[in-house]
Amino acid sequence: MNWVSIATAWPPSARLYEALWLSVETPSFGLELRNIKSSQTFDGDIAMLSITGQVVNVSEQARVVPRVRVGLTSEAGREIYHWTFVVPDRELQPGETTGFSTTLASPPEAAKHLAVTFIEN
Repeated sequence: MNWVSIATAWPPSARLYEALWLSVETPSFGLELRNIKSSQTFDGDIAMLSITGQVVNVSEQARVVPRVRVGLTSEAGREIYHWTFVVPDRELQPGETTGFSTTLASPPEAAKHLAVTFIEN
């Protein structure tokens, strides 16, 4: 495991590494996921889980938006399903925001929680 992997897993450590002059610019460095919302609807008798949100470039330079991962977990916290998707706007200028939407047909009934993250690799 290297310092980029550690900074990716625990973002507050990035400041320590930067103080040691080690670069920690992960693919999502300077990007934030905001306003994540989920809703369940039906298309006929098929359940549909929709996730919407925003990606914001909080850095002072253009950033390429990495793939996004949605993980569904059970009540016990065990991941039972995940999928990835590409945000339509692949590059964001400083301060720019873009929205995204993704939908899963027939989500597992045991899914109780979700996590939305960037894929770093």
